[in-house]
Amino acid sequence: KIPKEYSSYKFCSDIVCCKEKAYFACMDQNIILEYNCKSSCIKKYELYLEEKGFGTICHDGNSFWLSNAKEVLRWEMESGKVQCFKEFPKGYGMTFRPSLEKQEIVTCEGFSRQYISDEMPFVFSVYWEGDIWLFPFRTNMIIRVNCETGKMEFVYWPEEEEDAESL
Repeated sequence: KIPKEYSSYKFCSDIVCCKEKAYFACMDQNIILEYNCKSSCIKKYELYLEEKGFGTICHDGNSFWLSNAKEVLRWEMESGKVQCFKEFPKGYGMTFRPSLEKQEIVTCEGFSRQYISDEMPFVFSVYWEGDIWLFPFRTNMIIRVNCETGKMEFVYWPEEEEDAESL
């Protein structure tokens, strides 16, 4: 059961498990909770960033990787160091439904805060062979992030092509 002080938080669907601990990222605040499965203790980490909330969290064996609509972050828990990567691939955009009649794709620069907090762009993230893979929920592409450089690349998947009409 989640303690009352954390019950109002909205968490993303990703969970990172490292040894006996599970990590949960908050969608509407810059908070990561660490739950110790053996002791049932909870520790709260707060990252002081301009953008609020995280849609995904994963771990590469050294650092945690988090994402929201405007950036991908590498967080080194021990040192508290955070690196922000904001150079999304050309054509990156997020879809949303401002009304039931129309759906739009908006470029990264045009995001409005209300849409970011309600619907994060990626549904989950996975670490695999030196890269973080971000899979779309409300974006128009799969993105691969190189863990060493932070460089983001569009991953072409022929059966999953989307545009404003198909979304």
